[in-house]
Amino acid sequence: MGWKLGSLLGTVVQVEQFHVYGEQGRIIKCLIQWDLQRKLRKSITAKGVFEETYIVKLQYEKLPTYCFFCGIIGHDERNCIAKIKLEMCGSDFPLQFDNTLRAQQNGCEDNAHGQRQMTTESSTLTEGVVHQPESIWHRLSELTVTEHRANTCQNTYAQGQSPQ
Repeated sequence: MGWKLGSLLGTVVQVEQFHVYGEQGRIIKCLIQWDLQRKLRKSITAKGVFEETYIVKLQYEKLPTYCFFCGIIGHDERNCIAKIKLEMCGSDFPLQFDNTLRAQQNGCEDNAHGQRQMTTESSTLTEGVVHQPESIWHRLSELTVTEHRANTCQNTYAQGQSPQ
């Protein structure tokens, strides 16, 4: 189901089920390739097995700055060209978006082994590209003592300092 719902938004890269603390129980998270020139969507409409219609409210995890007026990622409503143009013409429209699109819950991934893994990372937006953080704990767990020492010595020599 996650693949079908996600494909209504863009190209689906990954779908996982998560256990969320609180009333929601389990949710589906979809990693989707998103065109940053498109406005965010508040919901999608889907049909069930018996042709019943469902409105699925969307929330975005790791969402960088976005405009509450036009819904596009990368600027806020104070710097929105569309809003500024309308204001110059004397028009005034209410904000169409708010902070409720930003996912606030922390959850645990239900993986194939029945284990759960916490998710709490955030992303940044630089020059129109969303950068996802690399888990430092995961990276550190992959290093051996020898590799760690070699990396430290390389970095020290590269900076023109003598190793200690």
